[in-house]
Parts: sequence; structure tokens; C-alpha cells
Amino acid sequence: MSKKITSLILALVLMFSMTTIACVSVSATVNEDGTYTPTDPDTETYRYYFYMPTWWYTNDDVTTAGIYWYAGTDACGALDGSGNSVSWPGYTAYADETYDQLFYCDVPTDVETIIWDNLINGETDSTAAIFWEAMQTINIFSTYYAADYSENYDQDFFDEVQAMLDTYSADELAEISPYYSNFYVDDSEWDEGLCFTFDNMIYIVDQNVTVESAVTEGKYTYGGDWYFYYGDGSYGLKLTKEEAMEAEENKAEDDTRTYYMTIAEAASADEAVEVTVPETSGSDGDDSTTATEATTADTDDDDDSTAATTSTDATSATTAADASSSTSDTASTTTTTTDNSAVQTGAAPYAVVFLVLLLAACGALYYTKRKAD
Repeated sequence: MSKKITSLILALVLMFSMTTIACVSVSATVNEDGTYTPTDPDTETYRYYFYMPTWWYTNDDVTTAGIYWYAGTDACGALDGSGNSVSWPGYTAYADETYDQLFYCDVPTDVETIIWDNLINGETDSTAAIFWEAMQTINIFSTYYAADYSENYDQDFFDEVQAMLDTYSADELAEISPYYSNFYVDDSEWDEGLCFTFDNMIYIVDQNVTVESAVTEGKYTYGGDWYFYYGDGSYGLKLTKEEAMEAEENKAEDDTRTYYMTIAEAASADEAVEVTVPETSGSDGDDSTTATEATTADTDDDDDSTAATTSTDATSATTAADASSSTSDTASTTTTTTDNSAVQTGAAPYAVVFLVLLLAACGALYYTKRKAD
């Protein structure tokens, strides 16, 4: 009888072990180098590019960008305990092999908000230099744009695209620009009209578009906008490189939009941006705040151009929102975030469960054998 009980217990231990291993495997979306691969190979993704500004390389340890999302498929760990074990600053972005400072990540299409960072966990101590060396964007709405969601993409832009959609076939449009496939007509209850996703587009940081931390005075997160990436180290506000170059050359004097730019030109412009670290217990710098002449982004709810530049309450060193704050029902998304602390979650909850079960099983086995003896 004791042998049967012992065999049953061992079988249960094996079953629990296999279940736990399976659970851990499902949550293991991070590769050895920290990069992300969807857990389910059939997961639909959008590829997002990111140019990391030179001034985000705040110390010698910064070599790559990071990307974080708190809700959606394979979400990173959030403060409410949701998501997986990948805590702030999130996944390591893939580095483009052709252009320096260019990174990308294939993100599941149901992810509504992403944050790019310089892969530094700034922690919570504002007296430490690393707190100020950590750089990140605001919470970026990554679902779609409709007309006037951004000042860069007004109704005139969408009217031009609509005219092309009405004139040419899908095959003809694909030859003109692959980005025409990003456009679709919203038939939801919101009836947004013509919209486009950000698949294969690039996010460019604007040091003049910032949100100051509500917790730490002088600590900023940075906004910017999505641009069409042409695959050759250049990007712009038009669906083709030729159109973007023409628009840049012929734009009006009072038009402040950048219709065309190369990564090399952006890197050169970055040389004029200075970021200094305030005097802290871990820094020998002078007593200064951030050295960028940043203006706090306008967060007036009456402003229609909010999607790329005015996501509010983004925190300073790190940002992690409650997963329930995702707002797919609103176009100009204002995402509620937490304080400016690093996201710290349990790294292996399934391992803890497995350990408890294993100990219980071993205890039962020991008791059974003692009783049998």
C-alpha cells in the first residue's frame, strides 16, 4: 500500500513540475540578450523603429535602447502585478546593423502604449546620478492616427492620401509606397474615418516636447512623433521619400514641420543638445537641472493635436502604468501612470508556486514512508 501511495505522490510531483515548466515557458518572452520574441509565433506584430538621440547616451554603459509596454500581449511587469517578469526598463530593442542609434522591435498589434528608453533603471533616489541619467519617452499612443491627432498629420494630409486611394488600385499603390497598406477606414462606433497604423514607422524624440515629472521637479520625459521610415536612414512626413524631400524644400517660411530628415542629420543636430546631471551624491557635476531648454507640453484637453506630443503624467526616471489604464476607447489617449519609481515585479512567481508544491509533496512522501516503516 505504501508503495502505491509513494508512486502516486511522485506522479503528482512530476505533474506539477511539468505544469510549472510549461507556465514558465509561456511567460519566457525574453531572449538571452534581452530582446523580445512573441511567445506565440502566430502573434501579429507591428515593427516600430526608434532613433535614440545622442544625448540619451548618458554614461558609458548605455549602448542600446529599451522598449516597455504595460498592457497587451507579452506585456512587461506592471506595478499592479500584471504582465510577465520583465520589469522596467523592459525589453532590449534590436539594433539596426546598418545605421548607428537606430533600433527596432516587433510589437504585438494589441499593444496600445509603448515607452522607449535608454535601458537604464533610474530607481527612485533622485540624489543618485543614475536617476538623472535614465532617459525615456512619454507614454506613446501606438495604435493609430486619425486626422489631427498630431499637428504633423492634419486633415489636408489625409485628404491627399484619400485621393490616392480613390485613384489607384491596391497593387498600384503598393508600388508607389508600402505605407498605403497602413491606412484603413475606421468603422467602429467612434467613426474616426481614414486612419493609419505605425507599422514600419519610426519614432523621433523632440527635446522641446517634454512632460515634467509630477514627483521630481526638473526631471523630464520626452515626446516626439511618428515618421515614415524609408529604410535607407531617412524619414519624413510623406509616404514616399521623394514627396518628403519636395515638401521640405518647398515648405512655407512659417511651417515648422520637418518633412524630411536623415539619421545622420539628426545625429549632427544632437551635438547642440546638452544634458547635464544635477549635483548629487553620485555626481561631480554642477548644481544644475536638465540642460535642455525644454518646454512643458501643452496638455489642454481642448487641444485636438494630442496623440504624439501631450501624453500626460509620464514619470521621470521610469514609467509603468496600471494595466487597467489603457484607454483604447479614446483617440487622444491620456494614460494614467504611477510615480517615478522603477517597476519592480516578482521575477519568478511560478517558481515560487512550484517550490511550495514540491516541498509539500516531499513532506507527504516523508510522512508516508515513516508511517509505513
